[in-house]
Amino acid sequence: MTHQVWPAVRSFVVRTTTFIGRVLRRGVAQLGPIAVRAAGAIRSAAIRAAGAIARAARRIVSLGSQVIRDLRPSATSEDPAATSDGVASDGNAKSSAANNAAESSSGKAHVYLVRRIVVFGSAALVVLAIVLGIVFGVRALVGNGGAGANDAGSSTQSQAAGDAGDHGSSGSGKDGASGKDAAAESQSDNTDGKDNTDNKNNEGSSDQQSTPEPLSADERAAILSKAEQTATESGNELITYTYCVASKGEVGDLTEFANTVFSTLNDPRGWPRAGAVFQENEGADPNTDPNACSMTLTLAAADQMTSFSTECSDEYSCRVGNDVVINVDRWNNATEGWLNAGGTVSRYRTMVINHEVGHRLGHLDNELTCSAVNQPAPLMQQQSMDLLGCTPNEWPLDEELWVSE
Repeated sequence: MTHQVWPAVRSFVVRTTTFIGRVLRRGVAQLGPIAVRAAGAIRSAAIRAAGAIARAARRIVSLGSQVIRDLRPSATSEDPAATSDGVASDGNAKSSAANNAAESSSGKAHVYLVRRIVVFGSAALVVLAIVLGIVFGVRALVGNGGAGANDAGSSTQSQAAGDAGDHGSSGSGKDGASGKDAAAESQSDNTDGKDNTDNKNNEGSSDQQSTPEPLSADERAAILSKAEQTATESGNELITYTYCVASKGEVGDLTEFANTVFSTLNDPRGWPRAGAVFQENEGADPNTDPNACSMTLTLAAADQMTSFSTECSDEYSCRVGNDVVINVDRWNNATEGWLNAGGTVSRYRTMVINHEVGHRLGHLDNELTCSAVNQPAPLMQQQSMDLLGCTPNEWPLDEELWVSE
């Protein structure tokens, strides 16, 4: 029973907070991104608090069940008042029956008492989970208001709102392929998951040894043309973002990073399906001209991550205002969970670019999470931290195809 109840409780909390977050976003859209972040922070923290409380509650229920078993009266009882020839006197028989009835009644009373304690204690834990979710959600909002969101930060810094529709909804992309189909196609184009763990070091060393040529003007024009066509056919308003490329710390040559950023952001499977296209302002320096770019994508050394904000982590990537900061350790090595689940370093790079730029476009961490085992994970799920049973995915799902800023 325990294994059935608490997953249901956690599911209830997830669905309820998702619905509330979606309603809040639609109802207060005119109030700006703060209200949306508040709903996301509260929902994410509530989900995580519910998970922690559920684990504690399972232990309490298990202990309560053991106590109930210990208190339950024995089904049979030997009558010590029986005579030597097996025949008890009427007085002794009545006394024995009365004693047995009293013991049975007392045992049942103890059982019911323990059950009440377990039930009310469990209910209190659920309420506590929701309260903690709200409290830590507000704290997360205050802590992350100026720093954006880590792609896999701590649980109290997670921001998740039902901004992009219901988990179960699905639509078709205007390019003729759904987000899940695009993710599946991408997976089929990459190395089989069984080989990923064995080859990840080779892939990383190959990336470091080779120095690719920058994309030519013709190559960039062809990529951008396809992106603009996809954006136009999506039915969404065409929005062109200008970005800069920068580095901080010891990260090596930026050619491959710049190539990957341009190709990823303008891939027809990505944000162009939401109406967004991207052009690099080559040669611009955002330090001397803050208005040169809509955003700056920086490849940063791990020890430089917190220089952008104390809310950033030296372990993961981060978005702070218009700064999209990619951690070079993750860029070179991805994460163990991602690789073990069948992902590759190359696909991780695509994912982390799309995920962190997604924050700049108005999306929040975990606004959608894994809805079914072995399905592509939502792009804005914190896949670096936990795939939650889903498969690695570097492209936005249909439900995530929107931009707000």
